[in-house]
Amino acid sequence: MASPTSGSWIRMGTRNSGTRTVWGDGSVTDTSTTTSEEAESFSYGRYSQSTPGFHHTHHKYGLPMNKWTYTCTHTWHWQGSYEQTYPQWLLGSKRSRVYHSDGVFGRNNEYTDSFSSTELTVLRNKAVNKCLNRMKDQKANLAEVMATVGQNVSMVANAMSAIGKALSALKHGDMANAAKALGVMPPSSSGGFNKTWRRNQSKALANGWLQLQYGWKPLLSDIYGTIQALDQRFKKRIPLQRVSSKESISKDRTVVRTYSNEIQYDTYRCEASVRVILYYAITQPNLKTLSQLGITNPAELAWELLRWSFVIDWLVPIGGYLSAFDASLGCDFAKGCSTTFEKYQYIGVMTGNNANSSGYGMKVNLQARIERVIVGRETYVAPPLPDIPWAKDPISFDHLANATALLTQLKSKR
Repeated sequence: MASPTSGSWIRMGTRNSGTRTVWGDGSVTDTSTTTSEEAESFSYGRYSQSTPGFHHTHHKYGLPMNKWTYTCTHTWHWQGSYEQTYPQWLLGSKRSRVYHSDGVFGRNNEYTDSFSSTELTVLRNKAVNKCLNRMKDQKANLAEVMATVGQNVSMVANAMSAIGKALSALKHGDMANAAKALGVMPPSSSGGFNKTWRRNQSKALANGWLQLQYGWKPLLSDIYGTIQALDQRFKKRIPLQRVSSKESISKDRTVVRTYSNEIQYDTYRCEASVRVILYYAITQPNLKTLSQLGITNPAELAWELLRWSFVIDWLVPIGGYLSAFDASLGCDFAKGCSTTFEKYQYIGVMTGNNANSSGYGMKVNLQARIERVIVGRETYVAPPLPDIPWAKDPISFDHLANATALLTQLKSKR
């Protein structure tokens, strides 16, 4: 049953203003007024659905997921104090005049920054794809292992041969050949650490790094994952399983505005997150195990076998996108949802304490603030499909190390 609610309230504040005048004869005149202005405002809206039998449902996975939205905006208008001094030469027989006011200074007309619909869509896509891959829980890619069995055998054979040569050289006390067998190039007696030695050493180091990242690590991971998947195949499973993922984004900026007598600092802060939750039951364990072993997705295999596909994955994760397409294989989807949380904030500060040689003076101390929160939950009646991949930040230690090794290897082949 739908239960929409909304509301708002306004808090009125007071502004006390007055003028103090000092006359030529030393007498003083004070005038003051008090006015009411809007100091703070709050508005909200909420929409949700109630669950029949909520208090009688005991199974922790038994409650349905309903659509739910909530928005609120909280505004603190400009508040503080304001004082202005006028010189004697402007006032004639008056020696000085000070205009003073404190309290609320009208409505706050600033607005918060926000994220675009494209930014939120990209965030949601990342969360959906990550959650689907967790649902698939792929342990290995046996199809790729079988397709590259020749390369793997050659890699293992070369490694064993290098280790054997190194051990043989060490047995005879030949440290130089032992190091050379393991890829460490000792400097020659004539050239030393010359350009040729540095080039050969860089090439050997790059080849070893790429072989570790794209040869040994995937192979050992597939062996371990295969054993793990087969072991889980025979374990007792709970009736309903749950996976979740969360992606976040934030940004902020500060703007400084200078006026004739005041300086205003405007700070804008934004944060957003998307959480995806999926519930499912494994109804066909054999099919699920084949999916975890990477045997049921030919598109993923074709991409992994494509030359230089790992370079594209640095910028756009095509491999993870293709892998998620068979995430629900062997599973019966129960329920799921996607919850988007947004928070936008503006903070304004205006200050001033200036006086010039003509006798004018200004003192200002004002503050304002706006906070806006938006929360929305959408439900799934079927497993969500993988979304279009997003561009990711390629600047990380592994990415830079892989790129350096790859460029070194390509340069050595010219």
